[in-house]
Amino acid sequence: MLQRYCANCSLWFDEGCCEALGNPALTQGETAAERLRAVPTMRGWHGLEDDEVEKWMTVGTGLKHELVIEHEGQVSTDGRALEEQWAEWEPILTEEYVHYVQTTRFERFRCPDCQAQI
Repeated sequence: MLQRYCANCSLWFDEGCCEALGNPALTQGETAAERLRAVPTMRGWHGLEDDEVEKWMTVGTGLKHELVIEHEGQVSTDGRALEEQWAEWEPILTEEYVHYVQTTRFERFRCPDCQAQI
């Protein structure tokens, strides 16, 4: 089961209880940090075998978001290719998480309480 967090309501919602918005898409942004911040706050896993589940999936992406905010100023973007930026994030966030963000098409949902995009 996957859950999404609504920062407006401070509540978690099962994706199955939320209205899907548009088509799943890769995160957008000019820098790796912008793309990392664009990942929805979510927790859980669906359709994965136990040996495929990463620790962050259980506790969610919230801690990863905090790490991005904390370390964003330390990752240089000046004239650097996106791939170089991603490589710098790997030891901070884990290689697996960076790869997940680079390759996952995230679906967006509407919060059932406040109607915000989550």
